Amino acid sequence: MRTWTKRPLAVGAVVAAVVGLTACNGDGADPPTTTTSGSSTSSATSSTTTTTSPSTTTAPTIDPASLPPEATQKTEAGAQAFAKFYWEQVGDSLASGDVRLLESLASPACEECTAVPRAIKKRATRGEHTDRSPIQVALVAVREGGADRVVVNVAGKELAVRYVNEADEVVETTKPGVFTWATSVAWDKTTWRVVGFEAA
Repeated sequence: MRTWTKRPLAVGAVVAAVVGLTACNGDGADPPTTTTSGSSTSSATSSTTTTTSPSTTTAPTIDPASLPPEATQKTEAGAQAFAKFYWEQVGDSLASGDVRLLESLASPACEECTAVPRAIKKRATRGEHTDRSPIQVALVAVREGGADRVVVNVAGKELAVRYVNEADEVVETTKPGVFTWATSVAWDKTTWRVVGFEAA
């Protein structure tokens, strides 16, 4: 089972702001090139590795009709499509304040996955949301493959957005950036689910 190194997550400025994480953010340039090679070298700096603990919480049911058809297939291509859809849904949820679909796409045992919709809901209770989706996925590529678990690099641009309230007043603005997330998805009986992500 893959272990995840606790380090700052490359979640981009907007997601970092709502979750309170340290962002590894770019300056709006083209997203970095990703590779399907699994022979990447990790940093030698000391850190604590953890595994996701089992959870007794049942994951919400995913309506297959809500997914792109290719994201429902138990293949590496299906895993890539699912990971891409997950991050696009993060952006859509930031713009709408509705996290119901987003919550169903990830394991409830994934700490970072649950932090994102929780923070979006906190904003939504104040009537705040972004004026458009900030997430623009440009590239997906398999980083590590497997029958039931695949790590997908998802790279793209984070667009500059404005947070507006119910009166359509601007309460915050963000800067553009780039991101690459190593997103781990696992097959859960009939569907993929995101079970972790970290800086790629």
